[in-house]
Amino acid sequence: MAARDRIRRWQASLRTFYLLELPLLQFRVFGAATDRSESFQKIEAEFRHASGKALLHMAEDIEMQLKTRRHEVHTEPSLRQLLERLQGEHSAGISERERALLEISSRIASLLDNLSEEIGGEHLYRTSDTDTPEGLTVGSHTADCT
Repeated sequence: MAARDRIRRWQASLRTFYLLELPLLQFRVFGAATDRSESFQKIEAEFRHASGKALLHMAEDIEMQLKTRRHEVHTEPSLRQLLERLQGEHSAGISERERALLEISSRIASLLDNLSEEIGGEHLYRTSDTDTPEGLTVGSHTADCT
């Protein structure tokens, strides 16, 4: 039951991610390639790659917990910090429209960072905040989930 509640909470964040992603997708699919500056294209490509990696890692973490009922506490590199660094490196030639889209990307980065922290830091099968999560790995020790 606790796992279902956590997954429902995470699903709400993923729905928000999807809605925030729509304007970026429309700009990428329906906008002419000439409408996008080279700087924006570089930022977008690296950010999309990093976001995809983060989402895959979160999915793998959940699947591992479903199969093994073990959890390893880990942290992922911050997408927000990556986006800020990329914007600093490639700020020349970015239009106002692209800046608005980068603001949406910034919100996506924050949302995915928070989601990654929740999934990476929370044992899926922990029943309460005061319980010691079964199958929690800290350092090189893993507790069994039996």
